[in-house]
Amino acid sequence: MFTVLVIDDKEVFRRKIIRMNYFEMNKDRFQIKYEASNGLEALEILKTNAVDVVVTDIRMPFIDGIELLRRIYSKRLCCCVILLSEFADFSYAKEGILNGAFDYVLKPIDEEKITETFDRAFNYLETIYENTNLGSVDLRALADFVLAVDRVNALSYANHIAAGLFEGNTFYECVEPINQALLELKKHLLAKCSYLELYVPLDFLCHVETIHCSSNEMVSTFSSRVLAIIDAVAPFIVNSKNSIARRVCLSLLNDVGEAASLNELAKSYFVNPKYLSALLKSETGRGYQSYVNFIKISRAKLLLCHTTKKIHEIALALGYKSVDYFSRIFKRETDLTPSLFRIEFGHE
Repeated sequence: MFTVLVIDDKEVFRRKIIRMNYFEMNKDRFQIKYEASNGLEALEILKTNAVDVVVTDIRMPFIDGIELLRRIYSKRLCCCVILLSEFADFSYAKEGILNGAFDYVLKPIDEEKITETFDRAFNYLETIYENTNLGSVDLRALADFVLAVDRVNALSYANHIAAGLFEGNTFYECVEPINQALLELKKHLLAKCSYLELYVPLDFLCHVETIHCSSNEMVSTFSSRVLAIIDAVAPFIVNSKNSIARRVCLSLLNDVGEAASLNELAKSYFVNPKYLSALLKSETGRGYQSYVNFIKISRAKLLLCHTTKKIHEIALALGYKSVDYFSRIFKRETDLTPSLFRIEFGHE
């Protein structure tokens, strides 16, 4: 089942859409789960909830439908946006299509047009999720979306999987399948990027404690957890198209404790050290030493929060010969000493 967000500044019009026969007769396909009276309110909903279809009026206060469409696609918040317009706004509707809207519906709307539009939307969304196998909970495609930092498809896909897994179940019956799905997602992530477990607490993120909530809320819980995983892994995904930058980043990420010096790396790639550091800066936003510090401190954070290793052991494992020096670097990067960071954020 796909979730729908309806946006219109007139409540009476939102009510009209929600009560249309099509949605009553197609409960197995679509659920109008959210509604908003303007674009700003809609963006807040989209940032924290998985939505498969957005139905939005073009003329609204604060943010009009075309600008909302642009923001949705630029931030990858939803992959299917349907515009509503008066006949006089037809030129705006065409602009929306050019900006990637799935379709537009002229007001006053009728059952025939809604049926035709949403039937096509259903086929479109099914195509996106055609690799989903709810019987075996095959999460390989979801892992690909996560590693591509593709929030819109990852969240929509997660929402679709979760709806099939949890619909009609009690909260007790939901917790086990959600943890099984998260565990399988973790396996697929590590199969493609094994170094992630050095920096991201996947064991912690890929587990949900028993909670008292409905199956619909469990769908939201699963999708929100996928979003948290995306945010956690994103800084460590190497997406540079430059082969040298990519290989350098991956070598550092895979062996953070034995990071070679800038001069050694530059020599091995037959380039100037300044050029190599500038290349990393352009590809990652960080120069060489800044990137090394980032991954070392990221590794230290995980060890401090999710293991009982002593601080001097962590410093040694990360290649620091002096615990004091490690502590100074750590505090400079986090504003906390290692011991205070462990107290504040530790999960052990």
